[in-house]
Amino acid sequence: MKTFIIIFLIALLSGMGVGGGGLLVIYLTLFENVEQVIAQGTNLSFFIATALASTVYNVKKKKIVWKITLVLSVSGAVFSLLGSFLVEAIDRDILRKLFGGMLALGGISSLISSFVKKKQNKSI
Repeated sequence: MKTFIIIFLIALLSGMGVGGGGLLVIYLTLFENVEQVIAQGTNLSFFIATALASTVYNVKKKKIVWKITLVLSVSGAVFSLLGSFLVEAIDRDILRKLFGGMLALGGISSLISSFVKKKQNKSI
């Protein structure tokens, strides 16, 4: 029950735009001792469910540019396949460090971006 409540809260945060996917992987690996590759697969399932709901909503509202969607979908599928082959060739400890580094860089980038926006808003 505890895990369900925590994942529900992560989903809630994700819906508000607070990096829910990263939070889910962190929670599963650090607190539930789930292997990182499995946690990332679980995160992918989480993402697909939310993306599907978002897609249905945006199709109904006619907010999708289909030409761009086709290009992004095809390139995403190709690079996902390439990534899946690459991840099999990389040592899991290195993969864990790369993923942690990516999360850290993303957080730093968000912090810098928020400071820049605050400075721009003050100067206006």
